[in-house]
Parts: sequence; C-alpha cells; structure tokens
Amino acid sequence: MISKPIPGFGALRLQHLVLDYNGTLALDGRLLPAVRPRLRALGERRTACIGNGRNDRLMLRAARIGIAVLGREASAAAALAAADVVAPSIEVALDLLLKPLRLTATLRA
Repeated sequence: MISKPIPGFGALRLQHLVLDYNGTLALDGRLLPAVRPRLRALGERRTACIGNGRNDRLMLRAARIGIAVLGREASAAAALAAADVVAPSIEVALDLLLKPLRLTATLRA
C-alpha cells in the first residue's frame, strides 16, 4: 500500500490500481516489455488509475490518483484534463507508484 501525505494535495492512500490496456500497457495489443516487472513489484494498493483514451477519463477523474499516459498511441485531451498527473510513458507512470516521493514532488502545492 502507498500511504504518503502530499502538501496541498492531501493524504495519498492507494490500495488498487486500474489500468487501460491498449495504448497504455500495450502497443498494438502486445504488452510493453518493461511493464510486466513493474506491475509485479507494485502488489496491492488503494486506487490509482492509468489510461490514455477518452474512454478512460471517468476512471481517471474518479480515482484517488489519475495518471494519463502520453504513449506511442497518443492521448485524448479529455484524459489529460481528467488526470492528476501526466506521464510520458507507462514505465514512468508505474515508477511514480513504485517511488511515491516522485508523486510528492509532482503534486505538492
């Protein structure tokens, strides 16, 4: 579980992770090679959502932390607007959860 106070953002306590597959974790239906070890390292968390598409905007907005990914498939403006954080790749997005001090640096007021 990630439990971290972030000044100006509030307490971050994550227990679950919800991810979009194609365009976020995968390209053309194939899991990106660097994703699998990061997912295994995360384990159980409260709720963080990662996505890139317009269809992901509601989960990004509803999650405690929504992370939009600017992957090779591009990202919908609605997903970017709904997210708390925008990451340049799925690897960077997952690393934000594995190394929560990075989230603190990004979200603090």
